[in-house]
Amino acid sequence: MFAFSPNAFGPEEEAAGEVLATHAALALTAARTEEQLRSAVASRDAIGQAKGMLMERFDIDAMRAFELLTKLSQETNTRLSVIAQQVIDRR
Repeated sequence: MFAFSPNAFGPEEEAAGEVLATHAALALTAARTEEQLRSAVASRDAIGQAKGMLMERFDIDAMRAFELLTKLSQETNTRLSVIAQQVIDRR
């Protein structure tokens, strides 16, 4: 809220401002949560696809494929989802 003069808002306006601020904060939190969930699902799918490709290519099980991905992620200090996408892109 903005005013050109000091003490322009009384208790009723301040209460309304608090309600609006609360609604805005809830909307932002919900939007962030939704985006995080979408990102997590996309990352999970990419990691699963990369695991499958490594399993087929090197005749290894899912656990070993995941270990390879995580090891490379740690050694290169790169997010696991980025490593997985690189595996997918380099078919």
